[in-house]
Amino acid sequence: IILCNVVIINNTAIDVSAADAQIVISADKSTVNVGDTFNVKVTYNSAIESAYLEWTLSYNSSMVSKSGSSGKISETFWFENVNDNTKNVTMTYSFTAKTVGKADFSIDATSFKLDNTKGEESGNDYMTVSSSGLSVSIADKGSSDATLSELSLSSGTLSPVFSPDVTSYSVTVPYDVDTIYVYATENEENATHTIEGSEFLEVGTKERVVVVTAQDGTQKRY
Repeated sequence: IILCNVVIINNTAIDVSAADAQIVISADKSTVNVGDTFNVKVTYNSAIESAYLEWTLSYNSSMVSKSGSSGKISETFWFENVNDNTKNVTMTYSFTAKTVGKADFSIDATSFKLDNTKGEESGNDYMTVSSSGLSVSIADKGSSDATLSELSLSSGTLSPVFSPDVTSYSVTVPYDVDTIYVYATENEENATHTIEGSEFLEVGTKERVVVVTAQDGTQKRY
């Protein structure tokens, strides 16, 4: 967001009016889970034509990974003449979250001006480039275990015998049994369950369903 020559990046105000150019690092997600893939975009904006630009994007490789690099990504851009896109450059990189915590990204850049009269590098006329870092929070989406460790009824015996991997059972009860309660225990402590259907019985066949929801949202129906 540009407001009166001030760029707000990660809640930090940077005065870009004193710089020839600025580099903004942004991510398509501010919070991700372990195993998720997300994109980091580097955007270079210059007030004047640039002849040469190089940057190094640094990141903590113990927190995130990127194919083909380990901790640093370096880019070099040569602009041959003023017909090139000498003021704006954008690159996007894909990362995978490895562990819980905060992944920090920072960038160092060097650039110098283009001599419009010659269409080439203007000696050592280096440009000032402002930049700011980026942080992406990595969370643990939790267990995907949506199995039961126990399943029983207030009356009758399950057939077949309960097993966490078996999801369909039957039970026959005498005519005088008019209610039947289902008791279920999750295998993983952070999972939850709900029971569908009424406990009241009628003559004939009735279905009850135990829906187990794992910590990460995975569901299993018994």
